[in-house]
Amino acid sequence: LEKVCRAPAFNQGMIIYACALARAGLPVFRHRHARVRLAAVKLVQAALCVPYKDKWRGAGTDAIVDMVGYTREDTIPVAAFYGKGTQVNYLAEVTNDPSASVRLGVACMLKELLCDILDRYDHKTRLIAYALNAVNDPDPKTSGVAMEALKVCGAEYERENQDEIVERRQYGVDGDRRSAHGLRPLPSPFEERPRLGTRLYVRGCTRRFLKPLLGELTDWRSGSRLASAKLLRTVIVYCEESLTTELWMLVPELCAALKAMDRLGKEGDEVRAVVGECCELLGRFLAPDSYVPFLLPRLKGDLEVMTAGTDGLGRSLVLRVASKMLQGSKGSEVAKHAPELVEALADGATVLASSIPELRSAALGCLDQVARALAGRPKTATGQAGGGARESSEKQAQASAAANAHFLSTGRLETRGRVTKAALLCLLVWRNEADLEARAAEALADLASAEAFGQGGAAARLALELSTLRFEEAKRSEQTAA
Repeated sequence: LEKVCRAPAFNQGMIIYACALARAGLPVFRHRHARVRLAAVKLVQAALCVPYKDKWRGAGTDAIVDMVGYTREDTIPVAAFYGKGTQVNYLAEVTNDPSASVRLGVACMLKELLCDILDRYDHKTRLIAYALNAVNDPDPKTSGVAMEALKVCGAEYERENQDEIVERRQYGVDGDRRSAHGLRPLPSPFEERPRLGTRLYVRGCTRRFLKPLLGELTDWRSGSRLASAKLLRTVIVYCEESLTTELWMLVPELCAALKAMDRLGKEGDEVRAVVGECCELLGRFLAPDSYVPFLLPRLKGDLEVMTAGTDGLGRSLVLRVASKMLQGSKGSEVAKHAPELVEALADGATVLASSIPELRSAALGCLDQVARALAGRPKTATGQAGGGARESSEKQAQASAAANAHFLSTGRLETRGRVTKAALLCLLVWRNEADLEARAAEALADLASAEAFGQGGAAARLALELSTLRFEEAKRSEQTAA
């Protein structure tokens, strides 16, 4: 049947039966033998792609709706009145097939549907999520086919939208200059930044499935949670700064995912790590000028934003997301927001006086990123801080950025000694806790070396030395008493 569907001599006859053949092959996707499932995928692919040039479409593409189990919200199938009327997403099941050969066949089918059929633009929003999911496939062949399909779609987008592409390339506006492009490698399997056309092509399709994708981060099945987190990571790589408009939806769902993974304990470690990577990628592509003003009211519990209020655990989740986002951002951009960030973290009523360990740990992590940015210690690909002339130039950039941002926002110049003292107070308080001692000491060292604080840097160094001496003296007293 596959050969008959592909044969040009039988084209006129197969136009009549292509849709019915495709629908008949869908239930075979659930067969227990991998060879049979692969044969069914090839049959459905051939039936869907039978050319119908008179109407400039694939003769069997009406079956794509059945393959993805889609039903319009305002439509009730007639069969539902007489039987079960349930819809099955066959494509989702076969995309996660345990057999690598079947997944490769599905990737080839998606490539042909997205790149070759005549009415491909009518179905791209339904199929793009499955192609992005195939990019994360552990089999390099399957992943390569999916990435090649998206690359071809991007090249076609560039040919059809020359005006938009030429403007971006000639004026050099391919991405926000405040984003941290190229400072760190992209997650596997990406070896380089996707081409411009591919990114614009994917951005135009993601809004349709982004909300359901975020909802599945807290799914009751562990496999679905992990697959959703990896798919979200891939979406962030392709969409980059365009996700700024979706912050209102991303931040609450990421906080909910972290909360759910904490309840699962060790079982949620893998998903928690991928969600943290998603937050870091968001910080890499989104400007702090956009997300810091969005996060601060949620940390402070502003009733105009959080109408139902918030608690310590809610603040800790927001701080954990903020810490990862700050880690991914440029240090010079983070330094601009150091005063308001330190002011929020040094709030004695909500953070310092809190008895919740999670909140104190998350606040310390966020303050550590601010201190690292002020000290001009960006992390390289190996996770170590840079040094030498590059570190010195980064410090000067941080100092200039912080001073300029403060002057533009207030019209006044100041030494920022008050901000230094507030950060120093927080770190000295947290250093007295055994589980936070090492991290607080590292943040103190970053704060003491921050040239952006001018005279405040000397004060921080002196306080650090005094606190170190007192800490060592207390340790010796405890050992002597023992």
